[in-house]
Amino acid sequence: MKTWDAVIKKALTMYCHRNEYAYFYGAKGEILTEGVMNYLIRAYPEHFKRYTQIQLQQIRNFSLGKIGYDCSGFLTAVSDIQGSSSMIFSGCDHVTDNLAAGPAGSILYRPGHIGLDVGFGMYVHMPREGESIVFGKISEYVWEWSGQHREINMEGSDSR
Repeated sequence: MKTWDAVIKKALTMYCHRNEYAYFYGAKGEILTEGVMNYLIRAYPEHFKRYTQIQLQQIRNFSLGKIGYDCSGFLTAVSDIQGSSSMIFSGCDHVTDNLAAGPAGSILYRPGHIGLDVGFGMYVHMPREGESIVFGKISEYVWEWSGQHREINMEGSDSR
């Protein structure tokens, strides 16, 4: 079980090296080669059909050679908690829609997407194809719930 501060430290370290990472749906830490990207596009056709061929080529150009994660893959990389965004969030206690009430280390969720509260009203997440890790204000994103995951030791985290 990781501690809340170790999870945040890993997430912020990855953010500091964000040029090495790219969001790619279905990716869980693989180097994004042409072969890996082709495999993921074929494995998740419903997700990738939203993009035109030009958009897909732009995504490929951005992603090629980077380490790929989707939002749940990023959370797994920093916390060792496995699963989809909804599966990860289902492991949370103290769930609230009062996002300001959650301590640092809490999991942030909206249906289909997940991120990490890093404290001081800020979060990190992997948002979408063509982007890397993003650091932002919780109040400026459409998070719906915050929860404390049972597999993250929250002892000593701020309770705001």
